[in-house]
Amino acid sequence: MRIGILGPLQVADGHIRGARLRVLLVRLALEPGRVVTSDSLAADLWEEPPANPVAALHSLVSRLRRELRDGPREGLHKGLHGGLQGVVVSHPAGYLLDVPPQEVDAVEFERLVRAGRAERDPERAAALLRSALSLWRGAALADAAGLPFARVAAARLEELRLSALEAWVGADLTLADAAAAGALVAELEEIVAAHPLREPFHGLLMRALRAAGRRGDALEAFEGVRRRLADELGVDPGPELRATHLEALREAPQARAARVVRGNVPAPVLSLVGRQEDVARVRSLLSAARLVTLTGPGGAGKTRLAVEVAGGLAAASGVWLVELASTGDSAGVVAAVRATVPSGGPEPDGDIAARPAVSSLDALVRGLAGRELVLVLDNCEYVVAGAAVVAEGLLAGRRRRRRCGCAGPAWRRWQVWWTGCWSSWPSRTGPRTGRPGRRRHRARR
Repeated sequence: MRIGILGPLQVADGHIRGARLRVLLVRLALEPGRVVTSDSLAADLWEEPPANPVAALHSLVSRLRRELRDGPREGLHKGLHGGLQGVVVSHPAGYLLDVPPQEVDAVEFERLVRAGRAERDPERAAALLRSALSLWRGAALADAAGLPFARVAAARLEELRLSALEAWVGADLTLADAAAAGALVAELEEIVAAHPLREPFHGLLMRALRAAGRRGDALEAFEGVRRRLADELGVDPGPELRATHLEALREAPQARAARVVRGNVPAPVLSLVGRQEDVARVRSLLSAARLVTLTGPGGAGKTRLAVEVAGGLAAASGVWLVELASTGDSAGVVAAVRATVPSGGPEPDGDIAARPAVSSLDALVRGLAGRELVLVLDNCEYVVAGAAVVAEGLLAGRRRRRRCGCAGPAWRRWQVWWTGCWSSWPSRTGPRTGRPGRRRHRARR
């Protein structure tokens, strides 16, 4: 029998009628598989015990067994000792709920939280903690709200939920790029509003703001919580929050450049259905490679997939979709890139691109020096050789750059990726992989 007490009582597909019966089942579910004495049950169920608590409790248990027996049977577990009536088992000292502990959502929640905290990999930790938090449907032990036993147990579970929420956001922040951090900011602002004196959430909000390129807002958030703590409690922020504030103050200028350039990647009109695996694979490749190629037959959706992935990326100088269908050679590809990506401004001794002794490709490479951006070269099948020359020139011009962050923890200052057809792609890129009819992705460092 699957029992949920992290919210209103939930019993598989059934429904327990009667407020006192629901409280009894909630109380037993707090200790599944363990005997709860009759005295404890009587004290917990009645603030003013009846004249004969043992008889009243026996009658209540009998009614609960009838509810379980007569309710919907689909999805019900028959108890460790057999039979639906065996779910609530009598014992000389009291009663026990005869179900595996993991069948109670509160027990499963605590197990997942422990596993998430013990997990050293941030991605797996975030997944475990997210699964734990998803079990909550409302206030814990809602059907027994107000009773002393429920107040204590619900407070403990709520504290565990908040600590799990802190750990989950912290793990997600470790993995988040600027766009993901921006999404976490909105969620953390709601959490901070609900728990204004809980300092760890303020620290996480500051970290998320910094990761989203909003250092000023992070510093302002610290001032807000500092004033509130002083006004309401007469105390200063704790050491962890002060350390987060100090990190924001000392942030290096190059690290705090705001990722505000939007680029020109169009927002999709419709959602991309059935391509989640492809999107995830391309994102994974982008986290480890400077050049990613999307290939496939015409009309297979290469551009749509590229736009979907590119729309989730962020870079200080933008993510740019360069259309190559109307270009004819490498000079045309260079011109298309220059026409798409805004100029970063002339160098002190003049516009490098205007120097006659420098080729157009070299001028492009130098003009993009020091800028963090992603290029999406679309329709390369119309200008395969020219696109290859430009891509290789851009990447060769950045070989000495160390890896730095965007879309993942290990991408370079520039990233280039393109789309093309199988029949047009030169064989030197290597053999095709994957199953026929599906999008192929190859990464070349």
